[in-house]
Amino acid sequence: MLEKDGIIYELLQEKDLEKTIACVTDVFTSREPLTTALELTQDEFYPFAKMFCDKAVEDQLSYITKNTATDEVIGFLIAEDLIQEPDFQESYHRLFQEIVKIQPLIDVVDKLEEKYLENQKITKGEVFHMFLGGIQQSYEHRGIPEIALKELLESAQKRNYMSAIIEVSGINSQRNMLQAGFQEKFSIDYQDYTYEGKRVFAGIPKINKKCILMEKIF
Repeated sequence: MLEKDGIIYELLQEKDLEKTIACVTDVFTSREPLTTALELTQDEFYPFAKMFCDKAVEDQLSYITKNTATDEVIGFLIAEDLIQEPDFQESYHRLFQEIVKIQPLIDVVDKLEEKYLENQKITKGEVFHMFLGGIQQSYEHRGIPEIALKELLESAQKRNYMSAIIEVSGINSQRNMLQAGFQEKFSIDYQDYTYEGKRVFAGIPKINKKCILMEKIF
């Protein structure tokens, strides 16, 4: 755990689970480009956030940031091992068959990961996957995500991961990842992408051009 300038940086634990799920749901449905383009409501997104936050508590690989004075969860970096157990993969795909509106988002992530895994033999414990990241708008521009990312990556290295990957949907986050030493590996352009014949992300503001899978080698 790290405490700096009124902010706590620590691993996600059971005691903060519900607050973290609420924070993830609020941030993604209000500001994340793909989620907002699909007009997902908080009720629709909540099961998605819950599944990965529940798993994150078990895995002990994810970091959250909290306001020291209020204990409010104000940011998160939800991470996992890229290679997941078959039972979790089955539950994952079953859930997204039920949440119809989220399927294009999952399709983009799956396509990027398929490209990354193509012609590679990766085993569990090698690649650290940061899946969900964000911060409440009122806490932006204070360097909080950068500190959280540094803490998270140091934790991953201590666990002997060889690299980290993340799918990044917005231009500002993409710039931040480049500054943190990540490199672009694969991308999907929003204007070109179609799902079931529809350009579902064509309405995303032009400043955000593509979703990028980025990688950092330790």
